[in-house]
Amino acid sequence: TDGFANHAYFQADTSRLWRNLGGAPVTFEDVSAPSGFADADVASTLIAFDADRDGDLDTLQAHGGSTGAGGELRLMINETPRSPGHSGWVVVQPRRTDIPDRFSIGARVTVEIGGQTMTRLIPAGTSMAGQEPFEAHFGLGSAPTIGRIEVEWADGRRRVLKNQAIPGAPIVVSPVGLGVCPGDVDADGDVDVFDFSDMTAGFGAGPCATAADGDVN
Repeated sequence: TDGFANHAYFQADTSRLWRNLGGAPVTFEDVSAPSGFADADVASTLIAFDADRDGDLDTLQAHGGSTGAGGELRLMINETPRSPGHSGWVVVQPRRTDIPDRFSIGARVTVEIGGQTMTRLIPAGTSMAGQEPFEAHFGLGSAPTIGRIEVEWADGRRRVLKNQAIPGAPIVVSPVGLGVCPGDVDADGDVDVFDFSDMTAGFGAGPCATAADGDVN
C-alpha cells in the first residue's frame, strides 16, 4: 500500500511489505521497516519482476516524493538468500506472430512440478499506471526438471511442453506453427543443432512430447 497526498486520510499512510510465510492457512509477516520499504511518499505504481534474472522477484516503484510534486523511479533488488537446495526457477514468455497482440495478453500459463501445479495469467496492467513484463515467473524449489508447461491463449489455442530441463533463460512459447521461424523448435530465435536435438529427443515419445510435433497427433 502507498500514501496518496490528494486525500488527507492517506497522507501519513506508509508503504507496507509482507513476507509470505506459507502454511495452511497462509500467514504473512510485516517486513516493511527492516526492508526499508516504509516511507510515506506518494506512490502510483508498484510492480514485481526479475530485473537481474537471478531467479527472485524484484520491485519497481514510481512515486511523486513526499508531496506528490515529483519523485524518482525506485528499483529495489531482492537480495534475500535462498534456502539450500531451493534455487530453481523458470520464466515463460507466451508469444504470437500471427496477431497484433504478440505479447499474448490474457494467456494462461501453467507449470507442473511433481504433484504441484502453479498458474499465472498474462495481464494488461498490473498496477496503477504500470505494467509488469509479459511473462510468467515460477519458483521451482529443488525440482530437477519441469514435468509440464502449458500455455493456453485467449483464443483457445494451446501448447504443451513436457519434461523440460530447467533453463537459465526465459522459455519463449508460441502456438505450433507460429514460432519465431520455421524449424525453431525451442523458440529461441535460431534454427540450429539444438532444435534438431530437441526434435530427435522426443521422437517416438508420444503425443506432444516435443514442440516439433507439428501436426499435434
